[in-house]
Amino acid sequence: MSPDPQSAASSYSNYYSVPYRLVGTKVLARLGESELTVFAEGASVASHARARGKGQNVTDLAHYPETKRISSQEIHRRRLLAVRTSGPYSALFVHELKQGPWVFGDQLARLAQLLGAYGPEALEQACQRALFFGATDGAKRIERILVAGLQQLPLPHVPRPSALAVARDFARPLQEYDALLRGEEVRA
Repeated sequence: MSPDPQSAASSYSNYYSVPYRLVGTKVLARLGESELTVFAEGASVASHARARGKGQNVTDLAHYPETKRISSQEIHRRRLLAVRTSGPYSALFVHELKQGPWVFGDQLARLAQLLGAYGPEALEQACQRALFFGATDGAKRIERILVAGLQQLPLPHVPRPSALAVARDFARPLQEYDALLRGEEVRA
């Protein structure tokens, strides 16, 4: 069986980058003893140290568009900042997601997409609604709220008991516990 001409050519050639704006255009390459220079429209647009060996890729990161030059950590940081600055409920929802079983980066990416599609106010309202109902089961929950337009509905008013009322309802004096341990009857 003869080798595939396409793969055979790639294993014997070296590849050098040019600025992304030149993709699809014809360029002229001058190969020197130690350097390769690329020209477009009569001007030098790229220069690389000559690769030694065969089948090598020589890439200058400056040739990528600005959006492709940032690291995945920087992308993650920017998403996190954008979602958190949508409001306190969005920040709290992100915190809850971090505690969950999901891949946090994927959840954050989805929230960032929703932020871009619906805006910070809608995202904040959707996160508030999800947190109110304890629905912190992933960014998909926020998406469902936004798609259905539920973020615009008012939240039910549920009066929260004061700390003093809670203490009166559930707390008992320690003497009652001592009496129970001694086997004495305790009046409610």
